[in-house]
Amino acid sequence: MARAVLDASVHPLITIDSHGTVLSASLSVEGVFGWRPEELEGRNVSVLMPEPLSSAHDEFLRAYRESGEPSVLGRPREFEAMHKDGSPIPIELCASRADVPGRQDPIFVGLIHDLSTHKEAERERQRLEEALKSRERRLKLAIDAANMGWWEWNTKTDALRWSDRQFELFGVSPEAFEGTGTSALARLHPDDRQRVEAALQQAVKCQTQFREDFRAIQPDGTVRWLAGLAHAITSDESILICGVNFDISERKKQEEELGILVETSLLLVWEADAQGLA
Repeated sequence: MARAVLDASVHPLITIDSHGTVLSASLSVEGVFGWRPEELEGRNVSVLMPEPLSSAHDEFLRAYRESGEPSVLGRPREFEAMHKDGSPIPIELCASRADVPGRQDPIFVGLIHDLSTHKEAERERQRLEEALKSRERRLKLAIDAANMGWWEWNTKTDALRWSDRQFELFGVSPEAFEGTGTSALARLHPDDRQRVEAALQQAVKCQTQFREDFRAIQPDGTVRWLAGLAHAITSDESILICGVNFDISERKKQEEELGILVETSLLLVWEADAQGLA
């Protein structure tokens, strides 16, 4: 009965005496540690621990035999155990004491959770986070070098984040910044606002790139032409639109001057032709 219950345990289960000798081990021990239960039984449990943990465990058992004070029982502990081939295994151990009728000394029961998959997932998460941070740093350097402002808008909550350059482009101080997409759109020229809003909605709906030129009205009333590039990122929790803006006022001025020049030239040509026909 006891053997059947032991072997039914999904997680490794080991019992030892007060000297550290393994009394029993579940079948699941082999999958984690590489030891068959019959190989492990009769050995000191320290074979599952690398140094200096192995010696520390022996010292703990000695101190317990002398004082009877259980300093680590009943509390989960994480540490690296050792596979039969010597490789490290991250585990969580929860040890408890059991008094068996007819037995003078207590036995200790250890329930073990293999944390290998969890730790690997944690390392992968940290690797991805570091890769993302590195990518963000490189992107920020590129954006700063291009004198662009970046922004991130959560359309579900209306929360908006701006870079330092974005504040400069809109002529707004961080203290006066409302922090919402609605308030930012209100700073656009009335003739451009509806077009920009429609383009943003289209980018979210169709997962396409937002690309528009528009005029931003500064707090002092002056107008600045900006170019905008953005893309929507959707998830179950949020819809983020991430983008950049850069100043194209000078380009628009040159285009306007060129347009005036072309218009004037065409007018002069038309007048010359008209006079020639007269």
